Amino acid sequence: MRRYAHTLQNIIATGEFVVNFPNYDHTDDILEACRFYPKGVNELEFLQMDTVASPSVKPPTLVQARQAIECTLDRFYELDATQGHAIGNIVNIMVDEKLLQLYRPELAKAVNPVITLGDAGKKYFPWTRVGEIQIDEYTPPSLMDTFDHN
Repeated sequence: MRRYAHTLQNIIATGEFVVNFPNYDHTDDILEACRFYPKGVNELEFLQMDTVASPSVKPPTLVQARQAIECTLDRFYELDATQGHAIGNIVNIMVDEKLLQLYRPELAKAVNPVITLGDAGKKYFPWTRVGEIQIDEYTPPSLMDTFDHN
């Protein structure tokens, strides 16, 4: 994560964070939150998503995220002058209970995740969504298939 990003600075300052999983329909908000606002500006005020108090940590949770993980900071690693990693301890997991009843293909469609491919040179942000889902059934080979028929 970029060391100068407000998110990482807030994690280090508070020792707590929430990993929200908004769906593809909120990609514009995700990109807006990634913009480089000046220090002191709360990016959440510019999103079309709502926040709610988190049950276990101080940072809020996004209402529109059907999945969220609340964490406390365990370790921070400085990778270089611009990058760092925050490792958290999970203290609470929140999931829309309707998701728990779904089979994987339906779950993938219902969650409708944004698939990010990182940022390219801190200028471009390639992303996509779940496309066609193929299901293959694995069956054990018959013994006749394992013999050489020559």
